[in-house]
Amino acid sequence: MRFTNILETIRKDISKVNQIRESNKDEPQTSLQQKAKRLLIGFFVLMFALTVLSKAADSITIAQVTTQPPKGSMLTFVANGTGTITADAKKYVKVMEGIGIDKINVKVGQEVKKGDLLVILDPSDLADALETANREADKLKNQMEQEELSTTESQLPTKDKAKFAYESAKQDLESAEEDLKEAKKTYKEKAKEKKTAETDYKNALTKNINQIYSDKTDELKEAKASYESVSLANEESLNTALETIRDAKNTLDALQEKDTNIRSNLETYNAYQNSDKDIAEEAINHLILAAFGDDSDAFDKYKDDKEALETKVSRANDDYIQAQNMGSENYENAVTAAKRAVQDAKKELAIYCKKENLIRLYVTKYTTAISNNNSQDVDNAVTGLYQSIYGTTGYKKHLNALAAAQDKLSQATSQHDALQKKNTIALSVEQDKIDKIQKVLTSIDDGTYDSNNAAEAEKQTAQAAKQEMETQKQTIRTANKVIQTAKRGMNSSKFDYERAILQDNKSKETEAKQVEASKLRVSSALLDLQAKLEQVDDLKALQQNKGKIKAEVTGTVDSITLEAGKKTTADTSIIINTGSFGILVTVSKEQGEYVSIGDEIKLTAKGKKDDIKVNVEGIRFTTDSQKNEIAEITAIMPKGDYIPGATLTASITKNSDLYDVCIPLTAVRSDGAGSYCLITQTRNTVLGDELLAVKVPIQVIEKDATLAAVDGALSKENNVIISSNKNVSEGNRVRLKQ
Repeated sequence: MRFTNILETIRKDISKVNQIRESNKDEPQTSLQQKAKRLLIGFFVLMFALTVLSKAADSITIAQVTTQPPKGSMLTFVANGTGTITADAKKYVKVMEGIGIDKINVKVGQEVKKGDLLVILDPSDLADALETANREADKLKNQMEQEELSTTESQLPTKDKAKFAYESAKQDLESAEEDLKEAKKTYKEKAKEKKTAETDYKNALTKNINQIYSDKTDELKEAKASYESVSLANEESLNTALETIRDAKNTLDALQEKDTNIRSNLETYNAYQNSDKDIAEEAINHLILAAFGDDSDAFDKYKDDKEALETKVSRANDDYIQAQNMGSENYENAVTAAKRAVQDAKKELAIYCKKENLIRLYVTKYTTAISNNNSQDVDNAVTGLYQSIYGTTGYKKHLNALAAAQDKLSQATSQHDALQKKNTIALSVEQDKIDKIQKVLTSIDDGTYDSNNAAEAEKQTAQAAKQEMETQKQTIRTANKVIQTAKRGMNSSKFDYERAILQDNKSKETEAKQVEASKLRVSSALLDLQAKLEQVDDLKALQQNKGKIKAEVTGTVDSITLEAGKKTTADTSIIINTGSFGILVTVSKEQGEYVSIGDEIKLTAKGKKDDIKVNVEGIRFTTDSQKNEIAEITAIMPKGDYIPGATLTASITKNSDLYDVCIPLTAVRSDGAGSYCLITQTRNTVLGDELLAVKVPIQVIEKDATLAAVDGALSKENNVIISSNKNVSEGNRVRLKQ
């Protein structure tokens, strides 16, 4: 329909042109100029119609795409399978790998009750494991710190250097042009002074004394008016220069004030950390507030959210303790689930409080460095604290802004001083004119005026002015040469700056990739640190219990793969047959790899609305009768009546760690060079802006059924193509789906 309308419009336009031609047949012969005019009008009408037609064709032939920016997200893994009820549910008692067994207190076939002693661990191995875990936790802290520092550059980026050089070259050119302007002004003033002196010379020889007095009186009025004008201009120029200095100083002070406050709060914490905990904690809170841009509302929200998460951790701990003491048939499931809930809550809190945790880490490093009198560690801790508050990229921008503000203040001060000196000289010249005229008038008043002497003085003044004019001519020639050199320097630095901008745009992809990868590694290190600290807590609890591991359920010892005097491995355990019902869930090997002991399994019986929730006790990888690789997952069923061999639908859902950059699976593409995605970028053309599909290489870290966590030069500002109505390749023009 749209094509039909456009063609009809073209047909009507051509018809109008033909009608004009027909109407002109009976008229006198038209001039060549009129014919050309009509042809030109017809040409433009036709071109307009063709342009409309072209755009209409584009709107139909160009692919329509849907886009969305990357986002931070967790991936969700779902393992679905069939669960079969068994009559021999087993409890797996695992021991941390690498710890020696001092004594095994049970035998296969032995009846045990909940709380009975099973194993005693080697105390020296337990102490070594705790020391190793603490050391690894410290190592993870250092890795996190180093990763935070790794993206900071000690020097200005190439583009900023080139920009600084370009701006300096521009200032050099402006300074040279100002010198030329000043030389020309001085030349004109000396030319005027020479002319005035020559006129006064003639007047002294030809005019009578009354005429000279009258002329000098008029000149005195003009000289005083000129003095007032120059004085006023000087005052205005100095006020403008002072205003520039004040603005530059205010900018610098504002930038330095936050740094000063950060350092002040850091020193306050160090001074009161042992003597007054309230003052020390208040100083910490001021540092955290600074990280929120001194936005008290945002900080209050953070504190409320943090308190809610801490309450969640506390409740999870209470549930864990309650589960340990409840003594029911479902004891082991409840304990495992409660422990996992504690771990998840702590992980969520650690991720949310990442910035605060980094601030507290560097404050601790600062106080330690101060006590050790280590100036290098003090500087590193302060730098790390600034980066934690400003952000790595924000800190670089802050340092650049400080350097720029200091340069601007220095330049403004120098310009003010130079202007003040120049104004003083200008006023002095005007005052000399007044004094010279006043001297002539005074000599006439007191009768000491001598026309011959006056003429000779004016003659010398004219000669001096002529010599000064020659000097200024040379100054003008020199200034012109300097300007040409400055122009060449400015053009060269401008070229370097423009080239640096292009290079910077090209390197943004790599830089963004490095920054995003660094953020991901910091987040990963934080989570690893949290897990390691939990391991430290578990080892401390074992050490306090003298290495004793007790039965969590009542049952019969089914197997023991531990050996006294030997260290544990990943496969060693004590298995207790609880005599209750269990479930055996079978899933694919790929799905099973995402499952961990303690994960929740949701079981659904056919025709039943309510789900049964149990926790993974054991995982075993094997093959089925068709030689397919599978994972067998076992769990203990809650107390109740079940039919062995009955089947239930099983589902295990597990969230991954938080990834900074995730995109839909539909956006992930691949070719011989690896994985990539397409983003949209705007290109300016003579016909207006148009969207292009641009290729961005990525590395898929992990994926679930709908999302992929990726590493690459993607930012939250990019618009990633996630779907289209036709095939889209790199470089294709596209348009957004309405």
